[in-house]
Amino acid sequence: NSHISTFLALFYPLIFISILSNVSSPNYIVMGIASLIPIVIGVQVLPTIILNLKQSSILKRIGATNTKASDMTFVVISYFVLVAIFSLVFNVGIGIAMFSKNMNLANIQWGELIFSFLIGILVGISLGVMISSVIKKQEVALVIGLLLTLPGAFLSSEFLPPTMINDWGPMRYISFIFPQKISTTLVHCAVNGGSIFDTEVVRSLDYNGLINLNALVDSNAIPTVQADAIKSAMSNVEVVDWTEKLMAWILLPVYLVTFSAVSIKFFKWGTRW
Repeated sequence: NSHISTFLALFYPLIFISILSNVSSPNYIVMGIASLIPIVIGVQVLPTIILNLKQSSILKRIGATNTKASDMTFVVISYFVLVAIFSLVFNVGIGIAMFSKNMNLANIQWGELIFSFLIGILVGISLGVMISSVIKKQEVALVIGLLLTLPGAFLSSEFLPPTMINDWGPMRYISFIFPQKISTTLVHCAVNGGSIFDTEVVRSLDYNGLINLNALVDSNAIPTVQADAIKSAMSNVEVVDWTEKLMAWILLPVYLVTFSAVSIKFFKWGTRW
């Protein structure tokens, strides 16, 4: 029933994909921004809807039936999980359709990528339920959602290539204070041919840069020998190191247990149940 929520869930990430994929490597940006979707739905859309429900007359009607509060909670969470999955398929599909020529699709570990997205949904939804448990006003929840989403999107490599964040020293590890960094780290592993379950450093070829380099060779702007040396350097760019993988797997249960514990203690639909 909310046009703003529909925009945030479906078209908000697509706008960023369309803009940033034209100024940076689509191989990073399309999947990176796709990992933003669960956190947007979790911390911006879900709390707003839950708080709106709490203040609406619909709870009076439901409270007069045999429906339990736990049933209502299960249905709302399930609904937003489905919304997140649909939004992921929608945005990733359009992103690939638009920029597949500049993406190394053959290098993607699709099974691990889907698993990483599911982790993102789990973290995002659990965080959103926690926010709606401790916050009473929709406006405050929206501000908190923005504070978590936008800085986290930059520092967790959703808006920027991970190679750029890596140049900022310890920031690649400090950024784990934003929960979406967990799924984004795993997503970049899967996208660049690495495994999310081992301790190997994931290295990548700058596929967008390779296309530009081949164009320079074809136009005789640079000699082939020089291009080969550049290609060798481009193929050894570190995307995710083993420490980031380890931190992701350690912090995942920490965040989930914390969000769940707070939600169980403080979440209430109201006194009608």
